[in-house]
Amino acid sequence: AKFVRPISEFITRQPVGRLLDLGAGPGSYSTAILKKDKKARAVLLDRPTALKVAKEIVKRMKLSSRVDFLAGDLFKTKYGAGYQTVLFSQILHIYNVQQNKTLFRKIQKAINPGGRIVICDLFLEENRLKPYDAVLFSLTMLLYTARGMTYSFKETEELLRDTGFHKFKRVKLGQGNSLIEAVRI
Repeated sequence: AKFVRPISEFITRQPVGRLLDLGAGPGSYSTAILKKDKKARAVLLDRPTALKVAKEIVKRMKLSSRVDFLAGDLFKTKYGAGYQTVLFSQILHIYNVQQNKTLFRKIQKAINPGGRIVICDLFLEENRLKPYDAVLFSLTMLLYTARGMTYSFKETEELLRDTGFHKFKRVKLGQGNSLIEAVRI
């Protein structure tokens, strides 16, 4: 929740339209985005237990009429179509290259042409030695996960390019966290 404000400001700098928030958790990002962009609507996809919390928060914030909930799994659940914006926050590092390509292809099909994906994660510089927080996180992923890894900006943009995205924009948030925005071709 530390980066809710800068992420919501970045995303709402242009009309959000229909937003798909993958791995939405409690819906912190989506609710902040909907408060800023009064015309936006959101679909929050996550496990049922996470969405139970999100539903309460959305209801308390009086945003229920603009939010739909999709309980399921990133790989198995159908996303639907017609999205203008997709938020992919703190997911990239969980999966290997092939798994992320699979997810990006699914996302690409769900986004309208000209729509965008915004990825929030810890990204490494090309030398893989900076930023410090991302390097430490990368070591943690290496030691404690079977398939997770920290990607560099360039590696992520190559994955996106390979799955039908272009026009990349990078925004550093701090503590190793950054955003990459890409537009669907």
